[in-house]
Amino acid sequence: MPTLSYAATTHTGRVRNSNEDSYIALPELGLWLVADGMGGQEAGEVASAIAVHTICEAVRGHASLTEAIELAHRAIREASTELGSPGMGTTVVALLTKGSEYEIAWVGDSRAYLWDLHRLQRLTRDHSMVQELLDAGAITAAEAAQHPQRNIITQSVGVPIPQGPKIDVLTGSWRPGQTIVLCSDGLSGELADPAMGAILADTISAQDGMRQLLLAALAKGGHDNITVLLINGPRPASSPDGLMPRLKSWFQR
Repeated sequence: MPTLSYAATTHTGRVRNSNEDSYIALPELGLWLVADGMGGQEAGEVASAIAVHTICEAVRGHASLTEAIELAHRAIREASTELGSPGMGTTVVALLTKGSEYEIAWVGDSRAYLWDLHRLQRLTRDHSMVQELLDAGAITAAEAAQHPQRNIITQSVGVPIPQGPKIDVLTGSWRPGQTIVLCSDGLSGELADPAMGAILADTISAQDGMRQLLLAALAKGGHDNITVLLINGPRPASSPDGLMPRLKSWFQR
């Protein structure tokens, strides 16, 4: 099975003074992860960094993603007590791929999308106040995009919750030409899903897609930290980064 190619970046944005996002890309483990910290300038950075480190080491020790996130939750709780930062926490969205199969686990509003050369599909469902209002039919999707409380999340890793964080998990199988996008809400908060899909449709590599998504989010204002990871599924050796399938589709128009 060919090694999965990917592109990853994080950016402070145009408004914030520091970057509380953290990410990791470890193709040798089949692990990619985005964490968006909260709890103040220093505490958010610490929480997201602890989550990335703890999950990485747990997966390296053959833990499942759910187990790894639970360990990260406990590690952040311990650190928050030592540092006197009770509100310290982070979102997490993680991809673990093994051969042709993958698993995605998440807490909070950092997202995973699936791009299959034809359309963009959101795989994750936000743990947020706005998502709950949408589910209840109290607001429309258009209202949700402009809602003043759209950044309030209902689940996070590290913040005290009696039963611990709600970790959602999904599994899937890679098909040729697919790409998974992981991002913090600094991207999804600036770009609607159709806009993201249109950008990916005009790119021919993970690196190009990552760069164009980042530039578009910055052009829309870059109001938050922005982290973007694009991971290409397994592809034949003769089709680096999905270029040949795209060319074939173009000639068949």
